[in-house]
Amino acid sequence: MMDALDKEEQNSSPDVKTCLKCQALSPRLSKECLKCGALFVKMEELPMDASMGALPSLVKAWQDLMSDYTNMTKHVAFVDRCEDLQALPFALKKYETLKEVQPTDSMAQEMFHRVLIRNLQRRVDGISWLQKTQKFLQTANSKINWPRVRKLSPFALSFALILVGLSSQAARNMVGMGAALLFLTLGLTLFIKGRLSLDDFW
Repeated sequence: MMDALDKEEQNSSPDVKTCLKCQALSPRLSKECLKCGALFVKMEELPMDASMGALPSLVKAWQDLMSDYTNMTKHVAFVDRCEDLQALPFALKKYETLKEVQPTDSMAQEMFHRVLIRNLQRRVDGISWLQKTQKFLQTANSKINWPRVRKLSPFALSFALILVGLSSQAARNMVGMGAALLFLTLGLTLFIKGRLSLDDFW
């Protein structure tokens, strides 16, 4: 009990300050943490809110991570969550800022490169997916007989209108619309070509 009180008194003492990175105590006039070497001036400039547009849960996860900075499991979990929420740029910016604060911090260096690789991989996967989709659409487009589709579409629409009208009492007038479209298509074909044959519609 006394140890806890002593520690609390040390934290509130005007002669010392707590490192935001490792929670160690250093003299108030120190420019860097005596334990981890982080520069206090740059650490105080780190954004601790959602000003970057990140979800509040990610901001809180980052703050929890800073209180247990040497825990690699928490680092990996934080990056995984950012990836799940499509917020890898947020993690990338955080680790980049840490690198600037402490250039010799191997943890910040390693995690920055991990996040950078993941972010690049997602972009490559996105480009690959777009290329595959484009190739599929081109293949499908080359296999569709568009002239035949244009010939059959009026008949397909006519029969669809007739079926909807027959199946619903409230839409009974669609039967007439479908029949009118069917006869109009046949009449225009007969008027333009002067005859009717199966080749005109297939």
